[in-house]
Amino acid sequence: MTAEQIVSGVGSLVTTHAADWNVITKNGMTSTPQVYQSNGDIVAFVDMLQARTGAHFNTAMEIGVSNRGKVKGQGKGQGKGQGKGQGGFATTIGTHLVWSQLYATTITVTGETDNALRLMATLKSRTGSYVVAEQATNPQTKMLMMVKFPNLTLDLLFINSHQVSDFVASSWSLYASMVNSGGIIAFENSNTDVSTKSFIAQLSAGTFGAAPSFLTIPGSVRGITYYIKS
Repeated sequence: MTAEQIVSGVGSLVTTHAADWNVITKNGMTSTPQVYQSNGDIVAFVDMLQARTGAHFNTAMEIGVSNRGKVKGQGKGQGKGQGKGQGGFATTIGTHLVWSQLYATTITVTGETDNALRLMATLKSRTGSYVVAEQATNPQTKMLMMVKFPNLTLDLLFINSHQVSDFVASSWSLYASMVNSGGIIAFENSNTDVSTKSFIAQLSAGTFGAAPSFLTIPGSVRGITYYIKS
C-alpha cells in the first residue's frame, strides 16, 4: 500500500459504533477523526518509513495530541463542517490510524482526557491499538506502560508539539531510550513550534550527549524533523 493510500484511507477505518479498544485506564465517546498535521507532510514521512532498508515495524508510540482548536480536514472543504465544536484531537486520532496500518502495535499517550476519550471511542476494536490516558511527561506513566507492556521497545517515537515549555524535552528524556537502534525519533511541527525548534537545536548542539544527525521532510509545511537512533 502506498503512503498516499495509507493516509487518505484513515477515514474509511472509522466507525461511530460502541468502541472495544484495548484501553488501559479510561473509556469514552465518539467523534470524527482527521489528520491535523499537513497531509503532504505525513505522506512524505510515511514514504520515508516504507523506503528504509531493513526497517522494523513492530511498535510505534505517539506522545501528546494536537493543539486545541477546530479539526482540520484531509481535503479541501472538509475541515469546516467536521471540525465545528469538536476540539483539537485530530493528530492523536488520525496519525494513530496511520501508524497502526504500518506497525503491529501502536500506542498513543495523552493526558488530555477529552481527546483520549474520543480517540478510545472512535474505532471499533482494532488489534494492536492502545491508549494510555495519562500525562506523558509523568515518570509514573512510563512505569504503568512497562507493567502493561513488559520489555517494551519502540521502532517509532513520534512526539507531538504541545506549545508547552519542556513538554517535548521531557517526553524525549523519558521515552527516547526505549527506541531500538535503527528506530526513528520524530518531532511534529518542527517548523512552527518554538519549544520544539529550541529543543532540536539543543540536541543538535550536543547538550544531551552525542548530537544526532537530523533530517527534515523536504518541503514540509508544519515540519516533521527526525533522526535515526544509532
